[in-house]
Amino acid sequence: MTTNNKRKNRWIIVSIILLIICLMQTTLLGILYVKKLTPQKLLSKVGIKVNDATDYSLLSWNSSLEQLVYDADIVFIGDSLTRGENFQEYFPDSKIINLGRSGDTVYGVSERSYLISHFTPEKVFVMCGVNSLKTNSIEDIISQYESMIIKLMNENPNSEFYVQSVLPIQNNKQEGNLTNENIVKLNYELQKMADRLNVTYIDVYSAYEQNGELNPKYTVDGIHLQEDYKYLWLDLLTEYLR
Repeated sequence: MTTNNKRKNRWIIVSIILLIICLMQTTLLGILYVKKLTPQKLLSKVGIKVNDATDYSLLSWNSSLEQLVYDADIVFIGDSLTRGENFQEYFPDSKIINLGRSGDTVYGVSERSYLISHFTPEKVFVMCGVNSLKTNSIEDIISQYESMIIKLMNENPNSEFYVQSVLPIQNNKQEGNLTNENIVKLNYELQKMADRLNVTYIDVYSAYEQNGELNPKYTVDGIHLQEDYKYLWLDLLTEYLR
């Protein structure tokens, strides 16, 4: 075989190898996209914790709230369900701070819960956990939740605390560990935790559940609530805000 032929064959082999690598990378990216897996989520599934990149917009928001001089009667903290609700409008006789943040987890809520003490509230309402179920076990969520409530009680000794249940989702929104079955289990453990810590547990789940999932007429997307049906939740809260 001539030298030129040898070189040509080597280049063919190298090209085939590079093509195979590109196809494998494309396939992997496709799988990650379909399953909605970020590199952090992928690593977490094999037990490797990766810290998220610094969220400077959140840091800025926290800093602004820290400098706000305001005494609130009530603080609500949680994820997008909390963020999307206008509690002040529904309860005009109370001074209310809404610390809801879309997409937040129990860990995320815990990390910014120190802000609550800046407002010296009489009552604190917490609702979170549905986003945590995507990547965490129920045991880990309860551990994080309990640590958060204990910390809040120490930081706010004159406040009353209320743990609200996680709402159901529609079955077509179930993903990985986030299932309606696990939401029921998580709520059961949240109620037990509330009893241990001597705080009030509020069952919002039952107001929205139908046949083991979120009633379709109550939701805009299978997770979040229709404006016309938020009153079911708010009416439940009325007796606790008196």
